[in-house]
Amino acid sequence: MSHLTPAMIFRATLLTALLACAGCGSSSSSDDAKKFTGAWSFNPGTAACTTGAISVPITGLPVTITETDSMHIALSAGSTCTINFSVAGATATAASGQSCTLTFAGVPQTIMISSWTLMTSGDQITNTASGTATLCTLNVTGTLVKGTADAGASD
Repeated sequence: MSHLTPAMIFRATLLTALLACAGCGSSSSSDDAKKFTGAWSFNPGTAACTTGAISVPITGLPVTITETDSMHIALSAGSTCTINFSVAGATATAASGQSCTLTFAGVPQTIMISSWTLMTSGDQITNTASGTATLCTLNVTGTLVKGTADAGASD
C-alpha cells in the first residue's frame, strides 16, 4: 500500500489549480465588432448643414456594416462611401480625415469626416457624425435599425 507524500499532494493540488484556472488572466475572446455587423437603415436620420439652412432627411438610407477583424468594422453606404471604424465595447469610432461620396437629391457630395461615433444597443445603433460636405459643414444624426429601406440618398 502506498502512502501519499506531502510532495505528491502538493503536485496534485498545483496541477488541479492550474487546470481549473487555465483561462485565468488571459485576454477576452469577445468579438465586439460582431455587434455592429449586418444590413441597417437610418430610421430616423438627418444630414444638416450647420453653415446654411439645408437639411436633408436620410431616413431609409441603407448601410452595410462588415467586420474587418474583432476590433474593426467598415460601414458602406452605396458603392462610393466606405468608412472604417475602431470598436471598443458598444462604441465604434471613425478616425478623422476619411472621405466618401454620397448623392443627395441627385447631387454628388464629397464628405470629409471630422468625427463619427456609433453606439450599439440591441437592434439599434445611435449615429453621430460631423464633417464637411462639398459646400458646407455637416452634422449627421440618426438611429440605424436592422434591415434596409430605400430613401432619397443613394450612391
